[in-house]
Amino acid sequence: MHNSLRDQLDCPYKTFTHDRRDGAEVDKWVVYALYRHDETPTTISLSFLSHAPVHASPITFDSLDLHLLLKLLQIAYVLGEQTRRFIGQDLCYVHAKKEGNAHTCLLIDLKGDIRTEREDSEQEFKITGQARRFQRVDYPGGASLPYAYFGRKITDGTVYFLHLKRPEIEAYREVGEPLYGIRAQEGKRTTLFYHDQRNIKESVGKLLYDFIHDLAY
Repeated sequence: MHNSLRDQLDCPYKTFTHDRRDGAEVDKWVVYALYRHDETPTTISLSFLSHAPVHASPITFDSLDLHLLLKLLQIAYVLGEQTRRFIGQDLCYVHAKKEGNAHTCLLIDLKGDIRTEREDSEQEFKITGQARRFQRVDYPGGASLPYAYFGRKITDGTVYFLHLKRPEIEAYREVGEPLYGIRAQEGKRTTLFYHDQRNIKESVGKLLYDFIHDLAY
């Protein structure tokens, strides 16, 4: 699903599986895409659901839940190729360290306080980080893409990854560039120390502090 969305969308987007817009009585699966006023929204088709285009409708900022708006703005901010930060699927990551042929990155997420009501004048959010392992994977063998595939980029000595569109995967194959995927290490959890005096720049606390500081300013 995320590969299909990545192929079709060139703007910040966020999936949400608990939407009840338009008075729905049960949770719905939706995709929010952030466009500028002068941009024409893309028509999206998801072949595994239906051959018809996905129904689209405009929505204003003031009618969007704040936590979704902030996540879209977070993605828009990171898409600017800020140092060591990148987007994968519709999630934000920051590169932490290299381990052999794999890389450990931090998934950064915004979570609203469940005690906060929508009409409250002050909204509280928690920014969390979870370690994810990006490791070398084989090129896909068929037309379908069972996983999200990433290409490694290095800019000014800084590593980050790009969630590749289908044509980009083929371009990587032609020149022999490695592909990466998010994989769990067999028999071992992927972790980063929250505080690590020997590797401060790779610790969760430092990475989250830098992200919060830069996002706020």
